[in-house]
Amino acid sequence: MTHFYKIAGITVKVSAEDSIMYTDSEMLSPYLTDECENAVSFEFSLCDEMPKPHGEQIAHTGNVRVFSTPFGEQRYYGDVNFSFSSAGMCVTYEKDVITVKVKKNKFCQGINPHHILDSIMLEHLITMRGGVLLHSSFIKYKDSAILFTAPSGVGKSTQARLWCELEGAELINGDKSAVYTDEVCGIPFSGSSGVQLNKSAPPRAIVYLAQARENSIKRLYGKEAFIHVWEGCVVNLWNHNDVVRAIDNVNNVITQIPIYRMACTKDGTSVEFLKKNIFDIKTNEA
Repeated sequence: MTHFYKIAGITVKVSAEDSIMYTDSEMLSPYLTDECENAVSFEFSLCDEMPKPHGEQIAHTGNVRVFSTPFGEQRYYGDVNFSFSSAGMCVTYEKDVITVKVKKNKFCQGINPHHILDSIMLEHLITMRGGVLLHSSFIKYKDSAILFTAPSGVGKSTQARLWCELEGAELINGDKSAVYTDEVCGIPFSGSSGVQLNKSAPPRAIVYLAQARENSIKRLYGKEAFIHVWEGCVVNLWNHNDVVRAIDNVNNVITQIPIYRMACTKDGTSVEFLKKNIFDIKTNEA
């Protein structure tokens, strides 16, 4: 069985034997596509034991161990604190296809949507396509994308909610978004927000938030803009090529998309304040 998905402008081909492939998924079905050209191909299968690494370990972060391969890397996901062999899934870059081995046990008898989402290395694919995967709350307002980014707990979700309640904006994704210079795309990862719509819009602004008793805003340029956007980017720091590309991509983003730092309150006054600063009210866009 084979499915094709279009995620953030990237076509992904997912293949597995019919007997182990999931049948449907609310997380993935919105991204189904008939397009099949230039697809990144992933072949899934079950295994009793994890395959051995192809090269040297280059990273160990959280529940992922990464090894070098001749064509890229090999990732082991799961309980990997002591050994790669205790992982539940192994993703290996081959020459023309990415193979995914999922360990079979009494809890796992087939391929499920979480295996798909964990294995496709979306941050890498977005970087290769010229964009960045940004931790942000993505709202669509008047056919434009506004992104709120900040450290966890500052108020990305609060500002997005206020825009939806007071201005009729639409929340596209409450956790991450794919940002290109001409388009922002929703992706099938929602974090705790539970919102992950397959919609896109041209970017209007990226707003880095800080909490304050009064609203204030500053347009950022150059190094200052780069630092505030880079902070929210999902980048494989162990992959030199990804880092170099991501730096170039962020530089392109900050020259094409207005970047702001806004210190704001948690009430509705912040919405009107930001709207007046990023939309030209004289041309009735506000």
